[in-house]
Amino acid sequence: PVPISQEPTAPPSWTEPAELQKMLAEVAEMTRENRKMTQTMSSQEAAKKRQQMRRERNRDNRKRSLNLLHWWFERMITTPAPLREKMTLFWHDHFATSIQKVKQPAFMFQQNELLRSNSFGNFRELTQKIASDPAMMIYLDTANSNKANPNENFARELLELFTLGEGHYTEKDIREAARAFTGYRLRRLTGRIQAMPTQHDFGAKTFLGETGKFTGPDIIEIIFRNPRPAHFIAEKLWAFFVNDRPETDAEAVESLASVILENNYEIKPALAAMFC
Repeated sequence: PVPISQEPTAPPSWTEPAELQKMLAEVAEMTRENRKMTQTMSSQEAAKKRQQMRRERNRDNRKRSLNLLHWWFERMITTPAPLREKMTLFWHDHFATSIQKVKQPAFMFQQNELLRSNSFGNFRELTQKIASDPAMMIYLDTANSNKANPNENFARELLELFTLGEGHYTEKDIREAARAFTGYRLRRLTGRIQAMPTQHDFGAKTFLGETGKFTGPDIIEIIFRNPRPAHFIAEKLWAFFVNDRPETDAEAVESLASVILENNYEIKPALAAMFC
């Protein structure tokens, strides 16, 4: 009932768009200055200077990470819209990432806001958005995947943990999906996603029985043409809110999956059906 913008617990000041841009610009400028400085140093001195810079950056990131964590905890406790925060937590667990690998608090905040703003939205659309989320691209390595060496981490998690579950795909499906997610690059100082055609595999791929020159978004659309994601997310919702052994409530879970399918993967009607 309360717009996100009117929540009583405001995000840390450094998360404001203008502040984020300023922070990223300062990091970029510092990187350039240190690069110039190290050109006149011996290899040993340059290595020491780069190590010092990494320590300073890691210290600042740790401070912001704790700041962000405290903000979210306080928000969950004080929010007048607890179900929205509960669903944000649900999606954070479902599309799991970690600051330990991402290392950039700004990207973790951006992802947290993405999950919150889509907390009652469409499962298929959120999956598309999370595929190009900077934190996810770093965490599951699509930011470094190319046609010569497709990284399978995101493709595997997409099928196993995000949409279908074990037993509903093959190892070949994972390899073909990984080819489709090649050639996307993340500019880590800006968070901008850039398509690199020379690094993308434009060849034909066969995935879940369909063949074509698929891109990453195509793969997700094919997945959601299958009814299985509705059952998969229904089981997870039921386990999260009702019974952590959803297999013992098979009929109720099946009914919930039907609601999700009937509403084209919209989550809000499923929550209404589950709670009412």
